[in-house]
Amino acid sequence: FHTCNYNKTNNNNRFDLTSPAAATISTMMAPTTIMVHRKIRRRGLSCFRLLHFASSFLLLQQLVFFSSQFEPIACESTTTPAPIHSASTSTSTSTNTSNAADSFYPKKSSLKRHSHEKGVKEAIRLFQRDMKYFESLPMTDLTTPCPNLCRDTTYTKIWTLDDWKEHSKHALSRYCKHLFLWPTSTTMHNIIGAVIISSIWSYGIAHFSHKFVSFNMTVKRFAITLTFLQAPILLLLTLRTNRALDRLLESRKAWGSLNRATRSFMGLVCAHVLPEHPAAACLMARYLVVLGWTFKGMLRNEDDRELIDSVMSSVPRETEWLRKCALTGVRRPHAIIYRLRNLLSTTNRSSGSGKNVGVPPVILLRLEELLSTMESSVGICNRVLISPLPPTYTRHTSRVLVLYLSVLPVALVGMGISTLPVVVTVAITSYILIGIDEIGLEIEHPFPLMPLYGLSKSIQKEVERQVMMTDNVPPGID
Repeated sequence: FHTCNYNKTNNNNRFDLTSPAAATISTMMAPTTIMVHRKIRRRGLSCFRLLHFASSFLLLQQLVFFSSQFEPIACESTTTPAPIHSASTSTSTSTNTSNAADSFYPKKSSLKRHSHEKGVKEAIRLFQRDMKYFESLPMTDLTTPCPNLCRDTTYTKIWTLDDWKEHSKHALSRYCKHLFLWPTSTTMHNIIGAVIISSIWSYGIAHFSHKFVSFNMTVKRFAITLTFLQAPILLLLTLRTNRALDRLLESRKAWGSLNRATRSFMGLVCAHVLPEHPAAACLMARYLVVLGWTFKGMLRNEDDRELIDSVMSSVPRETEWLRKCALTGVRRPHAIIYRLRNLLSTTNRSSGSGKNVGVPPVILLRLEELLSTMESSVGICNRVLISPLPPTYTRHTSRVLVLYLSVLPVALVGMGISTLPVVVTVAITSYILIGIDEIGLEIEHPFPLMPLYGLSKSIQKEVERQVMMTDNVPPGID
């Protein structure tokens, strides 16, 4: 019974009792077979018993045969191994059949990837359409460059290399240009009235001193005491101007941080969120575009409703939500940052099957840091807007200047200077001192002076470029 070969191969119909079930049955029946052979040899049984044992033996053979058919063959036959060419032929045939099936019937993952890429392109197309619609809108106060752009080199626009070349010309050319453009100076336009009043006052004092000799003799000693007042006045103006300049530089740094944060945030969103959540990523891009313009509108009190309607034309529910936030007193930049954080949290949730479909934790942490930078930038500018230098400082500086410029012609007359030189000297001194005070007051409120149009436009273009690069990026390396 153990020596029978029942292995079914490709070339013959033999069978091998090598399966686990066949081996178990053969092991169980071996003692019975040996016992039958011993009884036949010793006692000589009848033909009926021999037939009974033979039929039992055949039944066991068939049982072993069927059990070997239901169990996989554990090893090849030791007597007749399969030819190598037949195995290779079978392998090649199965491979060709598999390749043909794969080429004719696309896999589910390929179909899913194709539909997902189509969804990404559709989301990007809608974003591009909204941006084109925004660019086609007529100019408003929010989207119009500062009028100072039409004049000399100014701080109200983002400078280029050409601006630096024009600004850094040699001394003679630079001085001639500045003198030629003097009539267009905004500082002169703001202080010309005060300078004229000081000049008229100095003319009256000089004319009065020449008519009354006793008055001229009285003010001669006053000229010496006036020299002690010049140093404190100059120190007062310098400290005030430096504090105002610090506010300007702080606001400009905050906008620079906002620009960098939005660019980095959109880059990470395009790399990690857009491939899995295209609708949420493009909605984040819309909010980042709107962020710069609404921030500009908040700092300059400009209407941004038309801009929001154009950028959010594909998602009207978001527009309605922003309007409701404005009605409750929430400023739009703060609402936008909150919405970005909310969208980021929804894209980081897990699917129902437990598979994580969100961004990696390290990237999520970096995105949250960038959102914190945006909040910090908005907070810094808001603090500069609502917290000026102490008005007492400004009032005191104005009063000291008025006193000094009022007494200055008296001291000049006491020195024996004639009327015309007195008027010219007072006019020049007034222009210098009042001009410094006006510049300090102008940069104390830095937002009308800053290039907010160029900065908001830069944020918009950076977000658009990130999305465009994602749309045209080549496939990854296999």
